[in-house]
Amino acid sequence: MMNYFILLLLMGYANTFFPLNVLNVHEPKPVTAKLLVSTDEGRSWSNIGKDLPEDLRLSTIIPFRTSFYLGTQKGIYKSNFLFPKTYWEITNDSETQIMNAYTFNNNLYMTTIWHGLNMFSPISGKLVKMKENLPIENVSSMVNVSNSQLFYCSDYGIFKSTDSGKSWTKRYNKSRIWTMAKSKDNIIAGGTNGIWISDLKGEQWSQTLVTEGVVSWIFEAEDEVLAIAANESQFLNLPNAVWVSRNQGKSWKQVNLVAPMTKIYQIIKTKTYYFVSCNDGIYRAKDLSSKWEKVHSLSPSDNGFYTLFPYDHYLFCILKDLGC
Repeated sequence: MMNYFILLLLMGYANTFFPLNVLNVHEPKPVTAKLLVSTDEGRSWSNIGKDLPEDLRLSTIIPFRTSFYLGTQKGIYKSNFLFPKTYWEITNDSETQIMNAYTFNNNLYMTTIWHGLNMFSPISGKLVKMKENLPIENVSSMVNVSNSQLFYCSDYGIFKSTDSGKSWTKRYNKSRIWTMAKSKDNIIAGGTNGIWISDLKGEQWSQTLVTEGVVSWIFEAEDEVLAIAANESQFLNLPNAVWVSRNQGKSWKQVNLVAPMTKIYQIIKTKTYYFVSCNDGIYRAKDLSSKWEKVHSLSPSDNGFYTLFPYDHYLFCILKDLGC
């Protein structure tokens, strides 16, 4: 059986909202693809991962300067274009398992398993660790507040830097923190049993939501913050819970989903639509209370799930396959 906490660690993600009614929807044939992209808000999808190695497990994708960078369990892949044919090449650093990617001050950062937070050099293809002489850790999420101030969260808590990542101090360590986001004047962090918020200084943290499951996904969307609490365990088969906050994380409202969408992995918002990635595909809706339409039928393995990455007019979809 899939180890639940490994699932959360590799997600940095998950989600839930108003009942999803799918009526008169034309469903495409189910496919299993590692990497898809849509440039028309999910109406059509292109498989841009056909030539990737079969044993490659993907985690994240991000455009940076003139290229696209793909994080995997075997380091970082790069492509200079997506259409009409995508060619991926491995960079020089192929020993580190990547979790997520971020840009800050025109630099590219990677969070990793066991190797902390790293800056990536497109020229050398190397990862440079942002801090030394601290315990090996799994860094799961990063937030930038200003040109010099950064936060990241890990299984050791929440860390803050005021010198662009040269030095770090721990600011919260009472539980494992899996995901973070910035919402206007607040930093919002989710982890074991709930959500905490702080002002942008990050000195004092208060819990604003207590959950039965682990909060594994937070997404800031204009005037809303979306979150998912994953309630699965090896003993109980409870649906994941989706929460929404409209006051920068100070209070939360749960939105329930109906079957068959019990395994909600992610909820995001683009300029036009909300998107949900779940156990039987990808859905979209113009608002949380309207009818949802299925825009792709996906067939991940029992140990896999799909996650979405919106960037400008791109909407990437990655199959995260955890293996056996």
